[in-house]
Amino acid sequence: MPDLETQQRQAVIAGALTWERTPWVHQGRIKGSGVDCLMLLAEVFERAGLVPHLELVEDPANLTPEQRASGHIFVKKYPKDWHCHSREEKALEVVQQFAREISGPPQPGDVGLCQYGWVLSHGFIVLDWPLILHAVADSTVQKGDGNQIVIKGKRPLRTVFYSYWVGGE
Repeated sequence: MPDLETQQRQAVIAGALTWERTPWVHQGRIKGSGVDCLMLLAEVFERAGLVPHLELVEDPANLTPEQRASGHIFVKKYPKDWHCHSREEKALEVVQQFAREISGPPQPGDVGLCQYGWVLSHGFIVLDWPLILHAVADSTVQKGDGNQIVIKGKRPLRTVFYSYWVGGE
């Protein structure tokens, strides 16, 4: 019988693959209807039972008492092109809610963030490096080669890896 970490990684991979061919929709999170790369990560890890629900809100500093008591993770909504005109690490803010940076190589179920523009702004799930699954802007959730990621004709400036399974998780 596989150990707990192996079972959890398998659950992340199996869950991620069920999103394949879902259209890309900014801040979407409905399987088969629409998802973006960050909400794909949040949904997959939540559905695998590893993290609480992540909710996008206008201002995380102004939550209601009910929201604070919910156990959810609250992250500020992000504009579609925030990475082009802002240095706010919004993708990193989401991923750091449940994962820690690793030096690599990434293992199945780990997460990668790619820098486009000023900040890390595109996320993916490692299936079996370099095979990844990601929500591609203006396309769909699809498999790809993590060493050959091209979004809107551009390659990332850098890629950083994160894992749920480090730091005492």
